[in-house]
Amino acid sequence: MLFFIFFLSYVAGLILINENTYFIAIFLLIFCLIIYFLKYKKNRKIAIVSIIFLALGLIRDNIDLKSLQNESYIGVVIDSTDNYFVFFDGLEKFYVPCSDNVRLFSLIKIEGTRFNFSFATLESGFDFNKYLHNKGINVGIYIKNIENIINFPFDFEAYKLKILEKFSSNDAKAFASSLIFNDSISSSSLIIKVKNIHIMNLFSITGVFLNFLLYGIARLLNFKLKDSISKFVSLFICFPFLFFTINRFTTIRVIVFYLFSTLNNYVFQEKISRLNFLSISGLLFLIINKDLINQLSFYIPYLLYFLLYFSWLLLNHYKKGFEQKIAQSIITFFVLLPFIINMYKSFNFLNIILNIVLLPIFKFIFIVLVISFYGIYFNFFTNILNFAGKILRYINIDLININVPSFNQYSLILYFILLMACIYFHEINYRKKSIKYISLLTSSLIIYCLPIENTFTTEICFINVGQGDSTLIRCGLTTILIDTGGLTYTDVATNNLIPYLKSKRIYSVDAVLITHKDFDHYGALDSLKRNFKVKNVYDYNSIFPLTVGSITFDNLNIYKDQAKEENDKSLVLYSEIKNNKFLFMGDAPKSIEKRILDDQKNLDCDYLKVGHHGSNTSSSEEFINQISPNEAIISCGLKNKFHHPNIETINLLNKYKINIRRTDQEGTISYKFI
Repeated sequence: MLFFIFFLSYVAGLILINENTYFIAIFLLIFCLIIYFLKYKKNRKIAIVSIIFLALGLIRDNIDLKSLQNESYIGVVIDSTDNYFVFFDGLEKFYVPCSDNVRLFSLIKIEGTRFNFSFATLESGFDFNKYLHNKGINVGIYIKNIENIINFPFDFEAYKLKILEKFSSNDAKAFASSLIFNDSISSSSLIIKVKNIHIMNLFSITGVFLNFLLYGIARLLNFKLKDSISKFVSLFICFPFLFFTINRFTTIRVIVFYLFSTLNNYVFQEKISRLNFLSISGLLFLIINKDLINQLSFYIPYLLYFLLYFSWLLLNHYKKGFEQKIAQSIITFFVLLPFIINMYKSFNFLNIILNIVLLPIFKFIFIVLVISFYGIYFNFFTNILNFAGKILRYINIDLININVPSFNQYSLILYFILLMACIYFHEINYRKKSIKYISLLTSSLIIYCLPIENTFTTEICFINVGQGDSTLIRCGLTTILIDTGGLTYTDVATNNLIPYLKSKRIYSVDAVLITHKDFDHYGALDSLKRNFKVKNVYDYNSIFPLTVGSITFDNLNIYKDQAKEENDKSLVLYSEIKNNKFLFMGDAPKSIEKRILDDQKNLDCDYLKVGHHGSNTSSSEEFINQISPNEAIISCGLKNKFHHPNIETINLLNKYKINIRRTDQEGTISYKFI
């Protein structure tokens, strides 16, 4: 228990000065104090050592070693992808954009210039900036010249491609890429389906699969070898496969835990408790690499290990075997629930059953793929994977998905306090208290999931979909989308719109209004309809005024029959929402603005959705002067190739002292009215 306190103190120090985690740090310190006063209240040395670990964590969090080199760097490639690699010179990690294949673990020399990277992040999408920062990568290098000093003899990428070539179907490739190379093919329809049913944990290299491989081979070897020898032989046999992902923390963690378990059993005679080992290993991992504290592959397994460790009395209430596995699966589900919600913006209680049923199937698939990795391939392997893909596509639990926003640090702590109370009182057979806390946890979850706020508020959200347009209007439980956005390099619907709608506790869209048929305005529509409930779709051929729920839209652009260009047909939507006047311009050009002004002499608005992403083809001075909005919202992509918004448009809006808001700078822009 001592090392557990020291571990928690060190973790608290690492996260204490981060505004997103400081409350979690305070909770950990309070938890340490409770353990101390209950178990070690007379031992001042323990208190002093705990404070030292807290201070060490604070110091370690603020130590960032910087490379003294300015133009020339020598170091090792520690990660490599198709368009970049990560370079470590012994002090600092660098993001290096590069389309050439640079072998993992090669020693190289780079001549180049440092730069601070900034990548576009769309609403609810993958945040590459955060991904790099969480790995301790805060700066990039533009290459002027690169030289291989020692080229690593094994080409990981070439071998990966060689293995994937054996699988002829897209589904088989998706399985192989994810389960043996930890590299999901995000464009694969199977991956999208797997995300929708929340089983990505089964579709990647996890400790569960690696342990199954190591211990499974050891059990087979037990028929011929002593148990202690079979454990080491198993590791030797699996090492080529493990080495392929040795740059992943999951693999390192599994190897360390496996070696500890083996040595503890046969060398140390189980003198080191599992709790002490978890605490000591966690401390060492974080001392070596403090950035692990921000990575799912570190904090989720450790959280799960600790909670399952403290639940062993509860688990022993059940018969060993199936009953105990069910109990463990239920505890695991509720431990992981906040992180499932943060990842998918929804959850489903059927996932408990789904994971129990599918885990043995995925273990079998994993073994098939590992056999293929070692060069033993049979044609029926692809048939097995195709069949598994078909089964996954038939699974449909979307109808009972519960859509919720992500947990913040305060709700996360409250959730785990209630969960631990449920486990503890159930463990000691204190039924009244157990039922009380289970009821409290259940009712809190229900209240959190219900769209209570939605029923009495109205919200207008200009969604950050990059270079495109999509606006959510939610009035009570009525939901409207004006445009869907659309990008060629990603599915905006499944990666951005749908997670965002789910985070708003929305289950269906009553109406989608497509202003016009430019891809950046309607490109995600088909995918949205396939993957989310859309009741009605309207465009410039529909009849206006159009009323959806309590909201009425007028189309001010009534000249589409005379238009030749698509932008000339664009809907120009006017609506009064909660005593505020909104004008959504689509991509209507200045010529349409002029005709609207000729017909609408008294037109004005409070909020203007600026036409054509702030291009100078829209937003004439006459038009802006007439409508005189308080705020102007521009939807555009970060550093887009069209250079939107145009400086002329920005200067014009500033001239009339109109507050400018931009999705490329702020992300999604929301207005809420009661």
